Order: sequence, then structure tokens, then C-alpha cells
Amino acid sequence: MTVIWTQRIVCLAENNEQPKASVNHEHVLGFKTAEGKVYKLTKTRFSEALFVDRRLHEKELLLKGNVSEDAKSFDALTIRSIKNGVVHDLYYYCEICAIESVSPDICGCCRMPVELVEKPLK
Repeated sequence: MTVIWTQRIVCLAENNEQPKASVNHEHVLGFKTAEGKVYKLTKTRFSEALFVDRRLHEKELLLKGNVSEDAKSFDALTIRSIKNGVVHDLYYYCEICAIESVSPDICGCCRMPVELVEKPLK
């Protein structure tokens, strides 16, 4: 398990980390670490929010997960944000059902929209 602190999630093709993309290209999401290493994000149930919710691209993030064997991609298992030097839990919440989720999709119970929540870790 690896913990990576990243400034922003970006499209690697738009940031010259992948072959140049056409104007209407499919985004290849990834990030660059403080050490200069570039990782492509693997899309999973736990990282889906990074592909769907653009608000997360503007946040300073702390990702915990696994680096691939070729050290080129990253499989995020937990996503946290950092605000003013404080680590925050980052999740989606349904007010109606009181259910937390890692996905920004509608609530699996009541089918209503969920809210993005950032809560300081204790």
C-alpha cells in the first residue's frame, strides 16, 4: 500500500505526459507527485469519483492505494482531501437514507442525489 500526496488530478494528454490529444479526446486522468513521478489513475469503484466529479480535480488530495508493477499507474483505494494542512475524509452522503458512499452516483436506496462531504479526520 502506498500513500501519495498530489496537488491536482489532471488529464495526462493535456499536460504533455501522454501523446498529444485531439480537441475531443477521452481524458486519461493521472497526477504528478512532488518527486516528479507521473501516474495514470486506474478507474475502479473506489476511484470513480475522480473520473466523474470535476470538483475533486481542484482539490489537494491524499490518495492511498497500490502502484502497478510497471510503476506507471495507480489504483486508489481511499481518497482524502487536504484543506489548510488538515486531512479531511472525502465521501458522498445521502441525507434521506443517512448512507455514506464512495460514488457520486445517486443513492442506491432512495435514488436521490448525494452530497459531497469533506470532514476533518480526528
